[in-house]
Amino acid sequence: MFEMPKSLESHETDYIYKVYRNIIGLGILLHVAYALLFGMFQYQLGCLYNIGSVIFYITMLFIAIKKQRYTLVVTLIHLESHLFVCLHTLMYGWEGSFYMLLVAMASLVYFCPYKRTYIPYLISVFYFIMFFILRIYTLNYDPWFVINPIFTHVIFFCNCIGSFSIILYVAYVSKVNAAVSQKELRIQNDNLQQLADYDQLTGLYNRHYLKEIFKEGIKENKVLAIGDIDDFKLINDQYGHICGDQILRELSEQMRQFFDSDVFLCRWGGEEFVFIFSKTDLNKVQKELIDFCQWIEERDFYFENHVIHITLTFGISENNEEMNLTQWIEEADQLLYKGKKAGKNKVLVE
Repeated sequence: MFEMPKSLESHETDYIYKVYRNIIGLGILLHVAYALLFGMFQYQLGCLYNIGSVIFYITMLFIAIKKQRYTLVVTLIHLESHLFVCLHTLMYGWEGSFYMLLVAMASLVYFCPYKRTYIPYLISVFYFIMFFILRIYTLNYDPWFVINPIFTHVIFFCNCIGSFSIILYVAYVSKVNAAVSQKELRIQNDNLQQLADYDQLTGLYNRHYLKEIFKEGIKENKVLAIGDIDDFKLINDQYGHICGDQILRELSEQMRQFFDSDVFLCRWGGEEFVFIFSKTDLNKVQKELIDFCQWIEERDFYFENHVIHITLTFGISENNEEMNLTQWIEEADQLLYKGKKAGKNKVLVE
């Protein structure tokens, strides 16, 4: 009766995909900027590489959206990031600060949609190793190309902007993801609580919930009635349990319509129901239940081509401070049993 929300794992996976789609868009913008800068300063190899990177990220965006192959896309993005930083550091030196992108991209590895949890850590180790290898190399070897000092400053700021944009975006989505996950968790806990407290067939409270609230003093100033559908086994035997379940659902809906909201309605088990009324005159409770029984007796229940009529028998017990819930139920149940022996379709009080 209660539908469970989408799992947190599924939500997290969807969010990872959204993160990488946005990162791909950011990658396209960054490499367009790089291509323009390298072109302006007439570094043709760098310009051509970044034009190729723009084409690469557009292809990744197509694969991500149309083909839904996110694991492949994420893997290729991280490989391209390694290759980009490595080649550009070798060509233009450490002063170009391309290494900052290694740090920025390393912050993304924990959004990787891999089934094996060690893979993101392995990718982050590769970023770490690449960082130190490039640093050691640049301390011992000159860059492949002589760099214009102005270009060095410009590309430095471009790398700063790109790296901080990635890091800030990761921080933002981490915060949002945590907030959404907490909300999903609260919803899931609420639904689990409903599953624990409500009968799944009828939507009424269940025996477990009645026992729990009894510990909080529900017995005080209350009147309890336990009711049972007469000859319910014959209905199940003649029409099947599907018919029996349908009658239980419809009967429960009639209970919700007939009684005020302050009447506690509980499916005790099988075809038995427990009603708890606020402190009132026993005769009034009996009169209300008699009216309900007559109303149900006159109602037609339909199953396939069959019209079925049912009756109920109730036993009513006023609270006694010395009784526990089991004793209270048993006292009402004994009156119910007497009503059955007296011909059924009865409402008896103590």
